[in-house]
Amino acid sequence: MPTSETIRVVIVDDHPMFREGVAQMLGEAAGMTVVASGGSSLEAVQLAALHEPEMMLLDVNMPGGGIVAARLIRLSRPHIKLIMLTMIDDEDKVVAALNAGASGFMLKGIGGRQLVDALHIVRRGNPSIDAAKASSLLEADRRLRARLPDRDLATRTLSRLERDWLTNARDGVDAAETARRLGLAAG
Repeated sequence: MPTSETIRVVIVDDHPMFREGVAQMLGEAAGMTVVASGGSSLEAVQLAALHEPEMMLLDVNMPGGGIVAARLIRLSRPHIKLIMLTMIDDEDKVVAALNAGASGFMLKGIGGRQLVDALHIVRRGNPSIDAAKASSLLEADRRLRARLPDRDLATRTLSRLERDWLTNARDGVDAAETARRLGLAAG
């Protein structure tokens, strides 16, 4: 974790207007600095190496794929925290992003304050996922559990800890309180 209080962020999204708007909003937020931006997975990997940011915001559906970029960045620079952004509400993409090493997953419809809060939550080492997405993942897991034989549950569904974390996210409990409740943090 950097010693500076400023969070250094790289934004990678193939829509310049969205990218510029997020950069402007983060630039105006206390404790945030946007060090670079790009529009493809190749650029994401290059910018990670060039700028060594603390965090990266990656579009799931950019050219080359945001999830591919997340995997490559996680392999070469595991200290960089990744938050995936998307317009499409798709449980499979969320699971793939989290499996690729993302620390957060947000729909692009969130507000600026929510995004800043998510960056701070992730900086503290906690995952951040929006409440609506947590709710839909829990429902998808419930449906899957109802269909699978007991022998397949452990490998194809969410763990108890994952379900508890998502339940707290769905219910609006912040990540620090969730970690405390689940015995993952002191106090």
